[in-house]
Amino acid sequence: MKDIVLKKITMTNFRGANRVTEFDQNLTTISGRNGSGKSRHFDAFLWCLFGKDSEERNDFNIRTEKNGEPLHKIECSVEIVLQVDAEEIILKRVFNEKWQKAKGCSQEVLKGNETLCYYNNVPVSVTEYRKRINGIIDERYFKLLSYPGEFMNLHWEKRREILFELAGTLSDENIIEQNPEYSDILELIHNKSLSDVMKETKATMKKLKEAIAEIGPRIKQESLRMPEAEDFDKLRDKKKEIEEQMERNNKIIADRSAQSKLFYQDEENKRKRINEIRNKQNQLLLDAQDAEIERVKECNKEYSELMSRISEKTTRINLLLNEMEATERLIERLKNELVGVQNELSLKRQEYVKIDSEQFVSLSNGICPLTKLPYCQTMLIAEENDLQKKQMQFNENKLINKAKITEDGKRLNDAILKLRETIVENTEKAKNLSDELHDTENEKNNLIKESKNVRHETPVDIIPQDLPQWIEYENEINSLFATIELEPENKDTDEIQEQNKSLTYQRDLIILSLNKEVDINKSLAEIERLKEEGKKLSQQLADCEKTEYHISQYNRIKVKELDNRINSMFSLVKFKLFDYTLDGNEIQICNAYVGDVNYGTVNKALKLNADLDIINTLCKMFGYATPVWIDNAESYNAFIDTKGQLIKLVVTKDDLTIN
Repeated sequence: MKDIVLKKITMTNFRGANRVTEFDQNLTTISGRNGSGKSRHFDAFLWCLFGKDSEERNDFNIRTEKNGEPLHKIECSVEIVLQVDAEEIILKRVFNEKWQKAKGCSQEVLKGNETLCYYNNVPVSVTEYRKRINGIIDERYFKLLSYPGEFMNLHWEKRREILFELAGTLSDENIIEQNPEYSDILELIHNKSLSDVMKETKATMKKLKEAIAEIGPRIKQESLRMPEAEDFDKLRDKKKEIEEQMERNNKIIADRSAQSKLFYQDEENKRKRINEIRNKQNQLLLDAQDAEIERVKECNKEYSELMSRISEKTTRINLLLNEMEATERLIERLKNELVGVQNELSLKRQEYVKIDSEQFVSLSNGICPLTKLPYCQTMLIAEENDLQKKQMQFNENKLINKAKITEDGKRLNDAILKLRETIVENTEKAKNLSDELHDTENEKNNLIKESKNVRHETPVDIIPQDLPQWIEYENEINSLFATIELEPENKDTDEIQEQNKSLTYQRDLIILSLNKEVDINKSLAEIERLKEEGKKLSQQLADCEKTEYHISQYNRIKVKELDNRINSMFSLVKFKLFDYTLDGNEIQICNAYVGDVNYGTVNKALKLNADLDIINTLCKMFGYATPVWIDNAESYNAFIDTKGQLIKLVVTKDDLTIN
């Protein structure tokens, strides 16, 4: 087991603290009133190792503040000395500010922060530092081993996972070796978990019970659907007798149908001729209507052309109005833009006059500001040279600024000229559009006046009776209708057909009765099949219930073995990892107990010692013994022995004290 002991912490401007604290390898007590810096030691320890505080924050404020503002340009660091087995290791993390002079500026500006790391006083990158820390102890395990209660704060599934890892592999083969009566379990769980097999078995049982429950109602339903039996042989003889009579009747009807065929063919020809004449009548009427439309169209030709031209003028007027509106909006926007540029040019002129009137002013009077005595000759010459340089620099800056303003003014003048030209162009365009609009409206009004004096007509309705040819067609149709007969005389055939209809109805009733025999046989076969299916389902359910009971008993043995193995590793705390519902179903849990009392309800002293018991066991599992920090240790009288170094944080009314 790797033994890690904290020997010393050096805090420099860490959250307002500047102190060196040395630790005993077995027990160190840090006491003091609230806010005196007890917990700051643990935060500094964690920050130096992992860059985080006790609440897993990596962005917490570690710098020293004064009046609510951080102090700048001072070192903020934590250095710790660890003894890892027989080796002493010095670790240091520094939060450093990056200051830099900006170009053309005499003062330094804060550009950001950086983290510097040292391993045994040798600077290393943050990545390399983290890698070396993990070589000492894995960060995932550190808080579990250093802070009581951290394990119990984990989600119950994570705690359960760690406990199973602690227990090691508990194979089904080992359990069955000690309980050979469950050897068939291995075949059931081939490539599956025991839980999956149990779920599959329960799901199968549920389906089987549902299927068995449906068998009885289905048999009853099939019995109710089965029709009553009749004398089916007698019905078949009656059917044969009816079909023979129908065959004789059909032969008589066939002989007489040939006579009727000639009658219907002649009547059909007459009706076809009537339809042909009707079509000629309709075409004659359509031709007369088309001729009237062409006559009116030719008569109204001049009027139609005038109306088309009026429509064109109306379309052009709408386009001109839209274009004039858009041009006027553009002129208004350009005028506003021109005013803005003119104002900007006026400001540039004022700025030019101001810069041009500036003069270099020297504040030197040849007297030293410290001694209040006149400068010596050398100092006077140096001061004069310095003044000349400053004056040259002033004049150069003045010329540069004036040149820039002149260039800006030229650009603004060009923009004003361009805007004025554009305004003139669009004003001229608006005038042209207005003139064209006026001319187009006059042209439209003249066309409207002209159209009122032009003659135009509407088509006259065509009356069929006014057409001589239509009258001739109508007389021919009436003559054909007078020769059409509705039905031929065939009374004897009608009686035979009525008799066949009656015979067909009787035969269909007999067929329906005969179909009952098929339905009865199908129902009897289905009832027999359902009974056989019920027997098979009942046997399958019995097999599943046997398997369920077998797995349940085996699982209880496995759970007990796993509980015993895990709980044997603790002296105070015990864990319950499985429980059962009222109907015997296994559920997964992870509840801790101290004695027979749930961990969550025991007093603080028992809870702390239970946490230390957990830490001792995890130390064996992970192979580390780290410093254990106990906050509010004044609330506890006795602690069980720990594998690692113990550091107690005790609240008192006095100043910070290390013992």
